[in-house]
Amino acid sequence: MPKGWPAQPRFLEVLKTLRSASKVKLDELESLALADARQYYKHAVAILVKQLQVKRPRQRVPILYAINTLATHARDAEVGKIYAGRFAPEIVACVAAALKCPPEHVRGVRAVLRRWRRRGTFDPSVLRECDALLAAYAGGEASAPAAAPA
Repeated sequence: MPKGWPAQPRFLEVLKTLRSASKVKLDELESLALADARQYYKHAVAILVKQLQVKRPRQRVPILYAINTLATHARDAEVGKIYAGRFAPEIVACVAAALKCPPEHVRGVRAVLRRWRRRGTFDPSVLRECDALLAAYAGGEASAPAAAPA
């Protein structure tokens, strides 16, 4: 049986109330995920990836910001590498899920991709896949039905 993450209930509570990219909430998520990061980082990654898939379209980009904060963590480069390595296999799916957002939120996805490219957070081939998803963005949920003609 895997060890329980002591900060998990609070982490989930903050994620549940994350409606926008509030600096206070992003900072709290970061501090919770960084406490004992070497022991519990898998928990935080699994929760963020899952929540990015199931949240409403308007709430997905703020979760991508939380992923960005952990993967590009500057104060402890080793922890940033741990998180980036753990997110790497899922990052294309995360960006695809984040792009099921309203058009006004795409700017945030673009900014995150630029930051990852500038810092070399993920492999360039992975970032090219993310760029292709961004270029193909049609706006909103891909499976949303088209509006009926009036």
